[in-house]
Amino acid sequence: MIDGELFDNLKYLSIARSSRLIKKGTTVTLWRHSTDSCWEDIFDIQMELTHVYRQSDSELVDFLEGIRRRQVDRENNNFKILLNSTSSVHCAVDDNDTETRLFPRTDDVKRVNQERLKSLGKEVVRFNAVDTGSMSWLKQLKYQIAPDQLEIYEGAKVILIKKHRSSHW
Repeated sequence: MIDGELFDNLKYLSIARSSRLIKKGTTVTLWRHSTDSCWEDIFDIQMELTHVYRQSDSELVDFLEGIRRRQVDRENNNFKILLNSTSSVHCAVDDNDTETRLFPRTDDVKRVNQERLKSLGKEVVRFNAVDTGSMSWLKQLKYQIAPDQLEIYEGAKVILIKKHRSSHW
């Protein structure tokens, strides 16, 4: 999450350099900036994506939104039903590409993602992260979810991973 002051500064930098400022997020992460003075000035185009892709089960989508907003706990019956009926909790391979899958461990997610990427049969393109800043900040990055090296295959779907400060949740 970018705080309002930094956001205002980015606006002036983007104007001075004739650059584009692209901002992405959900209503939960974007709402704070809707009151900032530069919000309307920065964006020529504002879009709100309301369609949920790949997650065809509306009950699951609502449930995941509830988790995100801290409106569901582990004792909730819907949580237990959805978690237990998700085949990917117990099995590693899924032939149905549209099924939303939940995994208990990050290693399981990485393993299945690598299997799917290799099955695309395309050439891999590697991107290395380059981070700058104080050493104390750089040391904290090793505990984040974003990898130091990202491998992307043609035809793969990707998502931007960004660490949000827990104070705004």
